Amino acid sequence: NKADIAMVDFIRSNETLKNDEITVKTYGKEVFKEIMLDKISSHVWDKLFKKELFANISFPKGLHFEDLAIFYQIAYKIDKFVLSNEKLYWYRIDNVNSITFKKDNSDFNARCISWIYREKTAFAYRENLTYKDEVLKMSVKYNTDFYRVVKNQNQYRDDLHNIKSYIRVYYKDIMFNRKIDPLKKFFCFMIKHNLF
Repeated sequence: NKADIAMVDFIRSNETLKNDEITVKTYGKEVFKEIMLDKISSHVWDKLFKKELFANISFPKGLHFEDLAIFYQIAYKIDKFVLSNEKLYWYRIDNVNSITFKKDNSDFNARCISWIYREKTAFAYRENLTYKDEVLKMSVKYNTDFYRVVKNQNQYRDDLHNIKSYIRVYYKDIMFNRKIDPLKKFFCFMIKHNLF
């Protein structure tokens, strides 16, 4: 289909393949909103990309979910996105060495997600996306959740400082955003004023 990105479906290793009717849908630049709002998977393993899309973009080092960190940046450059429901990728779910399997990674995983969503928010504001309030809502959720879990852990002191700075930058937009839960706004207020 001469797409910039082509995405297929996958089957988990504990599932049985069914003979579903194969469909192929083509999207233009409008698909970017779905990508930014996580309505389309950010995994890179279920997609083929034109190599030019990776110009000046690389996976961040030392970060889990690094595909989530770059996929929206790549997708911002595309003109054509093709999505097929054909299951062409076999996803092994019993790999005990995978990041998602290890329970001791949960705080670090949350740290990575909170950082990625702060970056996504900055991108949404820099590009003045019309749905930046929805990106901000997701980001506030991940950042306040992470803050609450690790607020007494010294190893995350720099992250907590970065979250406070982030909240200060977007504080007015957070407080006036009708999409953000009042409890999350309360946490932002407490964090901003060093009460939590």
